[in-house]
Amino acid sequence: MKTVVIMQPCFFPWIGLFEQIRLADVFVHFDDAQFSKGGLTNRVKIKSAGGAKWLTVLLINLRLGQPISEVRMDRTHWRRSHLDSLRQAYGDAPFVHDMLDIVETVYGEPHVGIAALDIAGIEACCRYLGIDTEFVRSSDLGIDASGSERVLRIVQQLGGDVYVTGHGAANYLDHEAFDAAGVRVEYMDYQRREYSQLHGPFDPHLSVLDAIANCGPGAIEYICSATVPWMEFVQDDGAQFVEQGREQIERMGADDAMRDCSRGWMHKATELSYTHHFTWMGRPIIQLPQDMIAMQEIIWSVRPQLIIETGIARGGSLIYYASLLELFGGDGRVLGIDVDIRVHNRKAIDKHPMRKRIDMIEGSSIDDGIIEQVRSAAAGKAPIIIVLDSNHTHDHVLGELHAYASLVTKGSYLVVFDTAIDNVPPEVLGDRPWGPGDNPKTALRVFLDTTDRFEIDASIHNKLMITVAPDGYLRCIGD
Repeated sequence: MKTVVIMQPCFFPWIGLFEQIRLADVFVHFDDAQFSKGGLTNRVKIKSAGGAKWLTVLLINLRLGQPISEVRMDRTHWRRSHLDSLRQAYGDAPFVHDMLDIVETVYGEPHVGIAALDIAGIEACCRYLGIDTEFVRSSDLGIDASGSERVLRIVQQLGGDVYVTGHGAANYLDHEAFDAAGVRVEYMDYQRREYSQLHGPFDPHLSVLDAIANCGPGAIEYICSATVPWMEFVQDDGAQFVEQGREQIERMGADDAMRDCSRGWMHKATELSYTHHFTWMGRPIIQLPQDMIAMQEIIWSVRPQLIIETGIARGGSLIYYASLLELFGGDGRVLGIDVDIRVHNRKAIDKHPMRKRIDMIEGSSIDDGIIEQVRSAAAGKAPIIIVLDSNHTHDHVLGELHAYASLVTKGSYLVVFDTAIDNVPPEVLGDRPWGPGDNPKTALRVFLDTTDRFEIDASIHNKLMITVAPDGYLRCIGD
């Protein structure tokens, strides 16, 4: 039996691609596929002390429909910048010099196009890991077809009996045509075996350079995935759906045009007080619907005994969180703190059916006496979710972070709302004591420099795109 794998060139890709290469007798670099902006052809994620970081190869003269083999690279400083980032991120890794040698060798070669650079990087890593798969390029095969038909003809021309592919192929492969041609289609069954990483919990979706820096030649021991027949795979597409979603979220997070479009929308929405136009169970919630969905996902996942929110306003958020806890059952409660709980708002909350799960404290959330009351209410309760949404000045939010972060345990979340203020033009904000340079995001940055218990869950803001809390969803990763 001869196994063929076909994949577009990727820039020092994640370890899962090497799992496919190791399964293959022949690996085809699909270098004449159409380039997709925002994909992983010229970007990859590493992990640093400050969290996830993207290394990006700068490209020039892009045009619509351009094949990857024709995409050219900028000749400026990005190579030096990448090496500096890798040295800083992996300086304490046991095999950092092996990893840097690979990158420096590939960067030292006279590659003009991104396909050539990607292919050189993939094959250099395979040599280091002892993977002796045969490599070919689709552009050398002269096959004039498209889609599923072209994939099948490539496999046939190479004498393949088995075609192994990633999960995304389920959307376009004609499985019955492969069966009729005597080619067995199998999908990857990624195991994502954990190895020792620097900088927090294990992330399986980093560049292979991470595995090499941390494990050296021993990284081959973690390249151990298997496959499942196509019929078994498509019958239960849950894993496929999740994997495709993760890949799409990463692409959105790497898409500058998408991010700029979202930011422009946010600026206009702020001018029109967009968040003031929604209610939850009859009370104004003053939140973006996207952030409400994100909070629902977090609350469902964490199942907190207590949610603490600074900033009550008209009470919609307290009622929203309480209603979710009511659906879960149990005795979970919501505690709201506000410097001024206005009489009409308190009366409306008191009359609401969700009041039975809500407690309120009036006073400044950074006052020592209020902090003591909150800690007393939180005693013996876990897990706890903290939501900061009161005074948005740097000093106030930093005070809240230091006062309440210790109440959050591993696996739960500390959410800092309105970090988006840092990107909003001052004239849009009006006469407020906060603005660019003095806001929740600036406080969050200072706070993260003082602790290793929290990391930014970038998957949330990359997924939402429209959010008042970019970088503001903090996951607790330490006891």
